[in-house]
Amino acid sequence: MHLDTKGLVLRALDAAENDRVLSILTPEFGVLSAFANGAKRLRSSQLAAAQVLCYGEFSLYRRRDTYTVDDARAISVFFGLRDDISALALAQYFCELAAVLAPAETEAGEFLALVIFALTCLEKQRRPQEILKPSVELRMLSLAGYAPDLARCRVCNGDELYGDYVRLHPLDGNFSCSDCSGLHTPKSVQAEHSAPGNEIHSSGGETIGLGVLAAMRHIYGCPLNRLFSFMLSAPSLAVLGNICEEYLRLHVPRRWDTLEFYRQVAEAN
Repeated sequence: MHLDTKGLVLRALDAAENDRVLSILTPEFGVLSAFANGAKRLRSSQLAAAQVLCYGEFSLYRRRDTYTVDDARAISVFFGLRDDISALALAQYFCELAAVLAPAETEAGEFLALVIFALTCLEKQRRPQEILKPSVELRMLSLAGYAPDLARCRVCNGDELYGDYVRLHPLDGNFSCSDCSGLHTPKSVQAEHSAPGNEIHSSGGETIGLGVLAAMRHIYGCPLNRLFSFMLSAPSLAVLGNICEEYLRLHVPRRWDTLEFYRQVAEAN
């Protein structure tokens, strides 16, 4: 069976002398693993398309559970990212996020649109990396079903989170109002939630300002073309970055090699 699709190469692993195995994020079929035979040869028509960060058109042949690239044409290879090692490292991290969080063998158009938009903004330097990174992390986590509850207090169950600050409980994926956090939780509410099966399991938590909460709500619910169109002070932006990364590490526990490399590059600069 032949499939024609557009897609972004997330990974490219060498196989044999001149072949590669590609992980391709496609809108219709999610993440596919496909053999690109002879793709490493200098005269191969697939050479440009068989590399990480290439967005292109792919003609695939499927035999049972195995895909082979019959033809490939590059649409964009995001050359500008290669001029900045920090931008390139962050782009590779976005690809790893998609490779892990996007589904396989099913529709993944929102994942692909998110990564392409992020890579474009990163290449054109339209927004700071400090805004791009947590925005992509939180948005992709929400697409994958790991979204925190940004609407209600876990204690009083109110429709709004009241007070001058809120407390994020990253392991549980929810918040509590400033008046309901810690020792300030009303005894009546504590008693209500202490009923069997209704306990509140504390996972620590970090106090954050309402501006950071508003940014998280924006990231979660805004149209894609407005994803990065918010402003925060430098300290608040640092808090947003820390909590989004912590939330990712808690809910998708694994070694994020490209994130570690991005951290090394950022520290070196």
